[in-house]
Amino acid sequence: VVIAYVDMNDNEWRKTYNSFVLNTNIPNKQINSEIRFRDYGTLKACLRSIEQYMSWINNVYLIVSSESQIPEWINRNIVNIVYHEDIIPKEFLPTFNSNVIELHLHNIKNLSEKFIYFNDDMLLVDTNVIEDYFINDKCVHFMTEAPNTPIRKSDDFYRQKRHNSVVILHEMGYDVDTTKVYYNNHGPLPLLRSKLK
Repeated sequence: VVIAYVDMNDNEWRKTYNSFVLNTNIPNKQINSEIRFRDYGTLKACLRSIEQYMSWINNVYLIVSSESQIPEWINRNIVNIVYHEDIIPKEFLPTFNSNVIELHLHNIKNLSEKFIYFNDDMLLVDTNVIEDYFINDKCVHFMTEAPNTPIRKSDDFYRQKRHNSVVILHEMGYDVDTTKVYYNNHGPLPLLRSKLK
């Protein structure tokens, strides 16, 4: 399991964030709004739920930007700490964009071919088995049609989003309506290291 984590209350992180994001002319402020970095205090419950309901998991990796981001209660004998600088080229750091982090997860040292990507606000409530995530070396995805998503032929963003979602589903063997957009709900996401690379 790989978990991305940010503690926006960390003064060191806040100082870096303010200097690189708030003082920069970034076109899409929504991407960098504080709601993207909120910490509901759920990381401990997330880790406990993995321990309780996914006993077959070999390793847990916590992705953080710096030492100050690691909660003091983390047991480093159980949780492997990975810093952004360990997996992301220096020219892209610092980053506050989850897409940049996610696109470099395959660089985690000793990461298994099959892994599950979590966020710290994802909690398991019942026993999970590996077949909930992988069958015959393929990822199991729960994709649903995006509600109220406009499909405008003139809009490059939505055209690309529709194309990407359909390509993903076709690669998984699904026959889907190519005029619709599909998305993965916010939940644990099975990934293949080689595919991500």
